[in-house]
Amino acid sequence: MESKTPSFDRAFDKILRGLKPHKRVCAGCGSSFEIYKEDIDFYKMLRVPPPKLCFDCRSQKRMALFPYLLKFYKKECAAHPGENAISCFHPKSPHQIFDNKHYFNPDAWDGLSYGQTYDDSQSFFEQFNELVLKVPHFAIPRYEEKIINSDYSVGSVDVKNCYLSTIVGWSENVNYALWGINSKDCLDGLGIRYCEQCYETALTRKCFNCRYLEQCQECVNCFFCYDCRNCQDCFGCTNLRNKQYHFFNQPLSKKEYQKKLRGINLGDRNVVKEYLEKFEELKSQAIHKYAHFRLCERCVGDQISNTKNCYYSFWMGGTKGTENIRWSSDAFDIKDCMDVTIAGPGERCYNLAEMLDCYEVKCSYFTSQSRELEYCFECFDCKNCFGCVGLRKKSFCIFNRQYEKGDYWELVDRIKTKMLNDGEYGEYFPLKHSLYPYVDTFASVLYPLNSQELEKKQAVSFPEEQIKEYPNQIKAQDLPEDIKDVKDDVIEKSVLCEETGRPFRIIKEDLNFYRKHGIPLPIKHPQVRLLDRLKKRNPLKLWHRQCMCDYEAYKNSIKHPHHREGRCPNKFETSYAPERPEIVYCEECYNAEVL
Repeated sequence: MESKTPSFDRAFDKILRGLKPHKRVCAGCGSSFEIYKEDIDFYKMLRVPPPKLCFDCRSQKRMALFPYLLKFYKKECAAHPGENAISCFHPKSPHQIFDNKHYFNPDAWDGLSYGQTYDDSQSFFEQFNELVLKVPHFAIPRYEEKIINSDYSVGSVDVKNCYLSTIVGWSENVNYALWGINSKDCLDGLGIRYCEQCYETALTRKCFNCRYLEQCQECVNCFFCYDCRNCQDCFGCTNLRNKQYHFFNQPLSKKEYQKKLRGINLGDRNVVKEYLEKFEELKSQAIHKYAHFRLCERCVGDQISNTKNCYYSFWMGGTKGTENIRWSSDAFDIKDCMDVTIAGPGERCYNLAEMLDCYEVKCSYFTSQSRELEYCFECFDCKNCFGCVGLRKKSFCIFNRQYEKGDYWELVDRIKTKMLNDGEYGEYFPLKHSLYPYVDTFASVLYPLNSQELEKKQAVSFPEEQIKEYPNQIKAQDLPEDIKDVKDDVIEKSVLCEETGRPFRIIKEDLNFYRKHGIPLPIKHPQVRLLDRLKKRNPLKLWHRQCMCDYEAYKNSIKHPHHREGRCPNKFETSYAPERPEIVYCEECYNAEVL
């Protein structure tokens, strides 16, 4: 088959010819990182050169395009001059925005009207940034498919009555959540799937009417539980399977259990605080499996399900299955992909952030139902586009200009060859060209930077806004301790977060939920609560460690067949750092004690 980009292919083949596994020094942080044989196989398949940056620095660039920390601003809408739109863009951002309704109206505007000509004498990234500054962006990044009464949701699709939630899909009445999928009537969740009537749950699946859970599945009426499965009516428990009426891992009769619970008022904030402290102590004594896999084959990473051949990846899964993935996170139903973040379904994609249903898309951001795109922002239902922003149903476009098919490939060949020779091709967009302030993005949580580091890396930053005063303010500590004492007029007040002093509201729907389930009012701003829950996610990093199972250090229930005495010899890759306090077991020891 004749090459569409012959000059690029010759230059690329020269780079990969004879390439062998080796170590590199990261151009970003100076650390050493490995290029493995399996990586080289992917470079050949995807036609990209080896990266200049380590995994952390590559991930950081992509994460800097995710304003998913529930920070909203008012910024002027370019479609309606003089009017502000609720937006994830900072008011001082130089980027133009449209409110989402106007942005997704196919008859309202055309991205081709912003087209510009490629200049060989300039850097591709600088030219692309000029286009990014001209073309309007959606005020709130989301796919805008079946968004019903969920204006304050980010990265969402097919949601109804969801408020201040991010990365939510196919859900209803889910507020203050991060990663809420197929869930209903839940508040303050992290990584919840198929859950209902739950509050303050993290990394849970198929749970109902539960509170304060972590790493639990298929639980009903459970409170303060860690790593429990198929349990019902359990309180303060860890590592349980198929149990009912357990209190701090001790079995009780139904009558005894109910009597215990009647003596605990979880509607009182001080009582909840007491049991949360006990819960933390419980978790420190629980057995932690080195990694969380479900229906997986040949996987290295953490929080992975229904996946085959996955290396150094995190939070992967899907219903159709994920296969042949490297150096990725937060993706589902993808195949033959490398360095992707928040993506799926898709195939043969590389170094991209936020993708839905794409094929052979590289080095792009927020693309949907597209194929063969490179270096594109916010393009939907497009094919064969390079360096474009905000296009719909377009083909053979470069910098938002339309070309004939032959002319398109000729110019793409020139651009890619020059980028390759300049060391730009295959690299992601510079931090200085991000759309959002670094502090408002996932990158700031996973890869925090101080003011000096922000300046050194040229990450986007704006002066911190002054906290405004609102009428009917009340300090969080002045709220009633017990939900039974809360009056209806609390929804008219601006509550000042006990940690930051930032005001937030208790909306009517939340108040009804708190009263129904006997939950005290929150005293922290929703963003602070979100950041607190994010700390429950392990880092996107692996350490080589030995199983901690040791008969002389820990009291096991039985002798394990593969080591009858002393410490277990098994070693593994885990996202639990060596200095952390958790008791981390290999799969064999964990299964012997828990299953």
